[in-house]
Amino acid sequence: MPTEGQANSHVIYKYMNNKEQLEILRHSMAHLMAAAIQKLYPETKFGVGPVIENGWYYDIEIPNVSLSENDF
Repeated sequence: MPTEGQANSHVIYKYMNNKEQLEILRHSMAHLMAAAIQKLYPETKFGVGPVIENGWYYDIEIPNVSLSENDF
């Protein structure tokens, strides 16, 4: 029986084999990331956050906060 991490990896790998399913997964992950940022920084303002060829991004503004790659 796979461990929790192995099971999650298997699900993500399965999505990576189908472009439409991968876009749905990336869209959902973008929403999840936005919800986490909103919880940590309630004053966050969100711009666009589309799925792109190799992932997704969000334009965000957090007053008086500078995020770095280490924050993620």
